[in-house]
Amino acid sequence: MLLSTSANTVVCATESNSNEPELSQQPVEASDDNQQSNGNTSSSSSEKTQEEEKDLSQDTSSDTQAPIEQQPKEEETVSSPSDETQQGETDPSESAPSDVSQEEQKDPSEDTSSDVSQEGEKDPSESTPSDVSQEEQAPTEEESKSPKQEEETESTPFTGGAQLEIQLSSWKAGVKPVFSIDGVDLSEQNGVYTYTDALENDAKEKTVQLTIRGNGFVTYEQQVVLQKGGTTRLVFTNDASILSDKEGVVNPGFLLFGDVNGDGSIDDADFAQMAQQVEAQQTSLTQLALLPYMKSQKEIQAKPVIALMSDTIAEVKPDEKTELSGDITGLLTGSGNGVSLSAKDGELISENNPVSLTMHVKDDVALIDGFVISAPQHNAPTAGTIEVTLDDGSVISLPIESGIAPMSRMARAAATVTVEEDGSIVVNIGTQIAIKKVTITVTETSGSNKLAEISSVEFLNGMENRIPEPELNIPTNLKGEPGNESFIVSWDAQRNVTGYQIHVTKDGITQTYTSQINRFAVVSFNEKELLNGETYEVQVQSVNGDWSSPLSEKIEVTPQATRKPPAPEGIGLKAGASYIDVSWKKMKDTNTYQLYYRKKGEETYQQVDGLTTTSYRITGLETETEYEIYLTGTNHLGVGGASATHVAKTVSVDPAITPNYKLINVPNEDGQTTAHIESISYPSSAPENEFAIADNDYQTSWILKSWDGGGFNPGKPSPIITFDQAYEMNRLVVVPDDAQVHGYSYAKTRYWDEDGNVYTLDGQFTRKTSSNGKVYYEFDYHKPFKAKKIQVNFALDWAYGDGQISIAEMKFYYYDNIEADINALYTDDMHIVLKEDVTQETIDALRERVNTPDEVSGELHPKHESLMMELDAAEDILNNQADYQIIRLDQTLTARGSTSFAFSLNDFQPLNVVAGEGDELIIFAGQEGSATGTKLPIQIVFAQYHGESSAWQAESVQLVQGKNVITVPKISSSIANEQGGSIYVKYTGASTPDSKISVRVSGATPIAGINVRGMADADKLPAIKTYLQQLNEQVVNLQQTHDQLEEHSELDYKINTCFLNSTEIGLDDMLYSVPATQVMSGLGLTPTAGGLSEAELDRAANQMLNSLKAMDQFMLDTYKVKGIDVFSNSGVHKKPTSRLNIRYSTMFDGAFMYAGGKHIGIEFGSVSGLMSGTPIVADENGKYISGGRFGWGIAHEIGHVLDTPGVTYAEVTNNIIAQFNQTQDTPESSRIQDYSAVYKKVTSDTIGFSSNGVVALAMFWQLHLAYDQNYAFKAFDSYQEHLDNNFYSRFYKYQREPASAPNGLTLSSDRDQNIIRLASAAAQKDLTEYFTRWGLIPTEETTAYISQFPKEERPIYYINDAAHTYKLEGGKAFSDNATLTASLQHNNAIAETANRVELSLNVENAQQSEILGYEIKRNGKAVAFVTGDNTTYTDVISTVNNRVFTYEVTAYDQYLNPTNTVKLDPIKVKHDGSVTKDNWDILTNMVSDDDIQDDTQESCTPIINSAISAIKDNDFATTYTGKTTDGTNPYWIVDMKANLPISGVKLNGASTLNGMEYEILINQTSSDAASSDWTNVKSGTLSLDENGTQTIFFDKEGEENLMYTYDASYLMFRIKGHSGEEITLSEFDIIGLPGDNLELLENGIGILSEDYDLGDGEKIPAGSLIFTGSYTGNPAYNVVKLLDQNNQIINGTQIIFANVPEQGALGNVSDGTWVYYIEPEALEGMTLPTQIKAELYRVDDALTNENERLVSDTLLVIVPTELPDISLQDSNNQ
Repeated sequence: MLLSTSANTVVCATESNSNEPELSQQPVEASDDNQQSNGNTSSSSSEKTQEEEKDLSQDTSSDTQAPIEQQPKEEETVSSPSDETQQGETDPSESAPSDVSQEEQKDPSEDTSSDVSQEGEKDPSESTPSDVSQEEQAPTEEESKSPKQEEETESTPFTGGAQLEIQLSSWKAGVKPVFSIDGVDLSEQNGVYTYTDALENDAKEKTVQLTIRGNGFVTYEQQVVLQKGGTTRLVFTNDASILSDKEGVVNPGFLLFGDVNGDGSIDDADFAQMAQQVEAQQTSLTQLALLPYMKSQKEIQAKPVIALMSDTIAEVKPDEKTELSGDITGLLTGSGNGVSLSAKDGELISENNPVSLTMHVKDDVALIDGFVISAPQHNAPTAGTIEVTLDDGSVISLPIESGIAPMSRMARAAATVTVEEDGSIVVNIGTQIAIKKVTITVTETSGSNKLAEISSVEFLNGMENRIPEPELNIPTNLKGEPGNESFIVSWDAQRNVTGYQIHVTKDGITQTYTSQINRFAVVSFNEKELLNGETYEVQVQSVNGDWSSPLSEKIEVTPQATRKPPAPEGIGLKAGASYIDVSWKKMKDTNTYQLYYRKKGEETYQQVDGLTTTSYRITGLETETEYEIYLTGTNHLGVGGASATHVAKTVSVDPAITPNYKLINVPNEDGQTTAHIESISYPSSAPENEFAIADNDYQTSWILKSWDGGGFNPGKPSPIITFDQAYEMNRLVVVPDDAQVHGYSYAKTRYWDEDGNVYTLDGQFTRKTSSNGKVYYEFDYHKPFKAKKIQVNFALDWAYGDGQISIAEMKFYYYDNIEADINALYTDDMHIVLKEDVTQETIDALRERVNTPDEVSGELHPKHESLMMELDAAEDILNNQADYQIIRLDQTLTARGSTSFAFSLNDFQPLNVVAGEGDELIIFAGQEGSATGTKLPIQIVFAQYHGESSAWQAESVQLVQGKNVITVPKISSSIANEQGGSIYVKYTGASTPDSKISVRVSGATPIAGINVRGMADADKLPAIKTYLQQLNEQVVNLQQTHDQLEEHSELDYKINTCFLNSTEIGLDDMLYSVPATQVMSGLGLTPTAGGLSEAELDRAANQMLNSLKAMDQFMLDTYKVKGIDVFSNSGVHKKPTSRLNIRYSTMFDGAFMYAGGKHIGIEFGSVSGLMSGTPIVADENGKYISGGRFGWGIAHEIGHVLDTPGVTYAEVTNNIIAQFNQTQDTPESSRIQDYSAVYKKVTSDTIGFSSNGVVALAMFWQLHLAYDQNYAFKAFDSYQEHLDNNFYSRFYKYQREPASAPNGLTLSSDRDQNIIRLASAAAQKDLTEYFTRWGLIPTEETTAYISQFPKEERPIYYINDAAHTYKLEGGKAFSDNATLTASLQHNNAIAETANRVELSLNVENAQQSEILGYEIKRNGKAVAFVTGDNTTYTDVISTVNNRVFTYEVTAYDQYLNPTNTVKLDPIKVKHDGSVTKDNWDILTNMVSDDDIQDDTQESCTPIINSAISAIKDNDFATTYTGKTTDGTNPYWIVDMKANLPISGVKLNGASTLNGMEYEILINQTSSDAASSDWTNVKSGTLSLDENGTQTIFFDKEGEENLMYTYDASYLMFRIKGHSGEEITLSEFDIIGLPGDNLELLENGIGILSEDYDLGDGEKIPAGSLIFTGSYTGNPAYNVVKLLDQNNQIINGTQIIFANVPEQGALGNVSDGTWVYYIEPEALEGMTLPTQIKAELYRVDDALTNENERLVSDTLLVIVPTELPDISLQDSNNQ
């Protein structure tokens, strides 16, 4: 009797009382690649615009055809396609023609089984405008529903008559046809076309004519029989990719689309006509591409499935113990919420307390052959029975069991119950029959067993036409467990798969990870740490070789902080008159911010809560008042620490207070204009008042809405002021409008003389802040000029969106020569040599002039303070009391032309002075041959002592020849540090050492500093001694100096915040900007009044010299690693002309050190370590002798700075430098101490860069170990010689200069490809295998380049530091007679060790020291590498089962030379399905003498690490012994870290437990032993064998032959009644699902002696060659193949017999027989194979056999030379 069909399998059964043979039959043919192809390929449909559809609809010859339905109009919504293509289809982007755009390739109507919107696109319901109705926003039903929903859409409830429903599945054309019944067009509602007929005259059925037509469609006709009281359903598609041509397959009706000319067929004429339309741009290429696809297809008639209506049921009634609630009518229509069943006694539902529901069927209902029970995921029936009472009174009883899903169960002849993947219970009676009633009894649910819920029950007719759900092994029950900057995702384990791929998506970027178990910890994304509070999307798919399942449903996971937020950082304040704008850095782990502010001096802060942005404006403040401000952050754990307090002062409402000394345009009494202004013209944007910028009214302004008012580009749109006469001037002031946001960075001045000649001056201006906090700009020209007209043109530093230029007021000043006269006292621009005629009287006269106020304003000269300072300095020179420090610039130290790295290097040159915010300094600058006032190629830089990473330096200030008066700017508003720090100069010109430049600073505080850059070695020690004495004096007087300075008098002295505690140490390639006290501390010096002793000085100076040499040496070696030419120091690879800068900085949250722009930040306590380095001393071969150059941290940060974009992996590639710094060419000095993790990665066959930083570093370090043949400190005499002998020198050289690589290479934007190309070029080897092992796959372009090199034959992915050392020391390689011997032990019969393969390893005629290790391959793929000190290896197999494995072993010596390869005899591993224990946590209430107290953890109480972990270490030699001490029953609880289907447990080494009673409990939610959610799944008495071993399976009474599984996350094993007794156990295992299996019987090959009747007229003819064996699996989803000794498929036909116990199970719990036969006619002339083996494949789709994957196979069996006779009999000998 035919039950169900699949693409290559016919499942049959014959009636018997038990063990009924159920068989499948299919032809198997060999293909060219020895594999049977089951997949189909489809072209992509197009996404057509309205216009394209109209063009197609114009071409028709049929007046009767309705227009082709168009795409939605503008106000309509089209659902977005899923990011998953339908199973069996190719991605549209792959199959569409190449000239079709990506947009055209997307099909908006393509139906998928996922409700996930396409990656990168919003769901239409989100993106639809708000004025679109909800109905319009939602995708239509056929667009959004799953295939199952398409097939089983609930009908609209109606009474009487008959109904027809037509649905579209996987619709590909983008347009829909018109459906009509007997000439009446059907309307569409929610994606379903419905027709209702009243069936006059009490007719029981009616035949109607269905016609489907439309422009472009080949007209389709079908007669449909409608039945009274039923809904007949038809499903149609036009997607050929989902069709199968296999016998017995149920396909949807197939409609042909592409009849352009309307002649009823699709042929070349249609193609030609559409080609013309394409050429005329009347339709798309996508339409044209569709025609050949359709041309080859044939129409398929749809097959009906009939669902009975709601009036089928006469009564729904619970039994006397059951409470029924809910919508009974909705139960039968699917339109309501269904019903709930509960026990009236209030107890839980169970086998002893079931709930039951009976549905009585009306007498006149048509015959049915099945029904579907749907239930929600929670509280769904998972155990019980379904009883169907037939018209004759007989009863079919079918058990419901969800232990394994999907599964089929079988009773009577052909009745089956199937639990599908979505939990639906499908009952197939197997024949059309009249039934009286259906009783559903529930004994267990998926929930708490308090309720059983049923959503709907639908009675069907035509079950053979019902398309079953495919079994795709899609991971289900995804769960995300948030962690701190991480999360764990877990899912239900899938059978017959070898692993999983985890896809994590955020912001349109997807990263894929791999795992062999159903649990994975995600700790990084896109090379960065995960962000707490940010949401990540996760999907998982199963994999098995090249096969992969569709993606799972999508879940979202949001990592959560495990600590309170860090204190906010990067706080910036900008004050207005009544407000302060506060900004700050976005902080990790912070949900909201709180801002606190108060007026300085007040006690209470005002608080602003709930800030979610990183800026806020505090309003309503008093003017010219200081406010203190700090912030905190908040997350779900509470409020974090407070930031440093910052201070800002509001400005005045009055305008900027600017000088009036010798003002030309003094205010007039009329208030309309200022004096001497004749007119003002505006080339652009004139204000209403012509004199707005010179009317002494600061509320009137000129504003230009542009970033450039002529200060940068040639155009000059700024105002032009005309005076009443020409005036001589050299100063002017510009006040911007109060609303000016951005400061000015550029300016150019134009003036007209009396004759109208125009001159342009570069703007020499300074941004000033007046005493009331207002900003203005002061121009101070070095030479006076006489102007009749003048124009000042500004520009911003950037084209800001809100950029503007404004002028509120301009002030001009008469030229006053007092400053020029003071400058004239000197013979030089540095003001250090007085002219010979300068006397005290000269100075006194000038001092009197400076102290004389302006006659008009009464003000002193605006530079009064600096001019008096100049005169005091002149007097000191006159009296020989001057002490000036002049800094000669190093013009070879410049950022110009420096090599590019990840971070900018530093070109600062310390002036060895410090100053505080607001200090006015005079900085003299001089360059030989330059005129006074000339701009010099040098700039001044002010730094903040202990500054934050984002606020440690101010903008550079341009210097001119001669005197520069500069005010120290405010860098930070924080009061945590004193405002001020070191002052630097930087050279911005070309390297011209002959043009000397010097700088001198007046007005700052000197500090000790030293610069040994370029200094002769002989001069360094004396210079250091001098420096140390100065440093000692500075530190001794530090607090006194602090207290004496006026600006510091109110500040508490602290050495870690006082900027006077600064020192600068300059080296060749490094600059230290650090606290002076910490330098002394690092040198072991105590500040000593009167100076350091000679002995102390000599010791400390030598220590410091050594430390500086160590840093110089380290930097030189680092540049060598980077391929820098440190020998000639020229060309593109020359050493950088700037330095790195390690400076004392404030650490941001979580940082110990950090690398940033132009500096490396370290904290106070880390500075002293800079003084402890010693240079490396090596012998002539470069072998390390002594020395140590700083720690990992400093080298790590230097590596960050010198990383090179394009090949950088954050926190990995920078460690190449740290590793080279640390190495001594020994294993002990390597950062990589455990190579086992490395070997696990390179034998894992996983794609993607390792997330373990140390393991990832090994990928780069192994390249050095493999290709560098010298000790690390080997010195070479030339750049070329160095390149020839150092891998990374070549690597980085080629990156900087790709053309210099062999045959020139091209770098791309893909970092991994760049790494592969550069490494292969540096090695001159094709490193495809190496990088593939590491998970980096070369692209075609990369392969094209690296294939020029010979392949690297050595397995360099196994090299380690010990091998490198061995090689450098000249250790012996294998001799020619070194021979590998290997053997294995494995026994499937011993269940406890069935998943363990023990390999014995040995190399004869070789010393153990010669052996690097052993590579173990399983079926041709490496699965492990173990080092040579191992003589055994145990392969514990948990991810695959029931497979034949052939092991190969190769030993490698330390030089990577191989021995012979030993190929061991194949074995078949067939274990019980024990799950992997890698991630288990085990809890117990027992204590053991082997428990360990962990004192390393910070805890108030000791932490005990239980020895119970010994039972999960896969080592039978380790045993746990423990007992309870609190009077409780002993137990252990396993946290499996995932939700798994489990079927039993296994105990090993548990002899002391024999005879004890036990119970096994499971839990889904908690590991708490006191939880009420534990469920007992097995109890009994332990009966262990002589080895203390027992396997316990979960089963039910009377069903001991069936595997019963439970889903669980936690399992408790409890011993009953043995408190205080010792419990001993070696290993504890949990058994999962064993998977499908296939066995080939040893004597199951022969000639069939007589016909075997298959039923329905089918038979196996006598004389057929029979191959037979045992089988476990699911016949609907398995395919058997038979292969010969050459792996060639043997043509034949397969049959699967599934032994089914009475009311037993068909499918995954079956244990039956398969037969493969070749008919006599095919045997004629056939050469029989000498050996055969069978392979079992699992397929995704029972109908099409698509996407097969190998799940089990057999060993080769010898075919007898004389074939015996065989007869086939079922279990009843029939």
